[in-house]
Amino acid sequence: MAKKKELGEYLRQRLLLAHVKGKGYKVISKRHDVPVATVHSVINKHVRLNTVKNISGRGKKHKMSSKLVRKLCQEVNNNPWTRTKALLETLDQAGAKVSRSTIKRVLHRGGLYGCSPSKTLSPWKKHLEARLVTFARGHLKQDPSLWSAILWSDEVKLELFGHRDAMSGGRNMQEACKPKNTVPTIKRGGGNMPWGCFSSSGKGYLKMGSVPTIKHGGGSMLL
Repeated sequence: MAKKKELGEYLRQRLLLAHVKGKGYKVISKRHDVPVATVHSVINKHVRLNTVKNISGRGKKHKMSSKLVRKLCQEVNNNPWTRTKALLETLDQAGAKVSRSTIKRVLHRGGLYGCSPSKTLSPWKKHLEARLVTFARGHLKQDPSLWSAILWSDEVKLELFGHRDAMSGGRNMQEACKPKNTVPTIKRGGGNMPWGCFSSSGKGYLKMGSVPTIKHGGGSMLL
């Protein structure tokens, strides 16, 4: 018959003390209201291990070693969008047969939770370098009158009700806004396209639709 509850260390010490004083198992059992088999187990444990305390390492063994746990968390930290299937393959190669639920529990203990990515409008690194080197430094010594002849324009796509593919990944909630935990938005996939312009003389009106152009000398230019 399985034990219904575990005895406290103080009670086990009292059982042992009664045995040392020469009391029998049945007398100890009746006085302390514990089964005879439990009294025998406590005394036998003291004979074998010279202690009645719980021994560390009891219970079901972990399927993943501490080294594998660190490797798993490090892999998700380096790439938050790693799929559970890929993690299962990594653990399978290391000889650990675990379930998806076990992987989730391990990641949760490491502070990593599955969630949707934050969306940012931050430009890519190559765009930043192109703006700085190609344009800014290239026009650094231009005559100021050049800028009065230029019309600056830009457009943006707004998706009010468009379908967005759902993504989820594991990340630390305190690092939600870091570039590796975000998905940049791009101007594709349908929606309204407002555009506007400005020049040295002032700003233009906000228009909807594609940017109009006119033919000029075999090429095209903005209106």
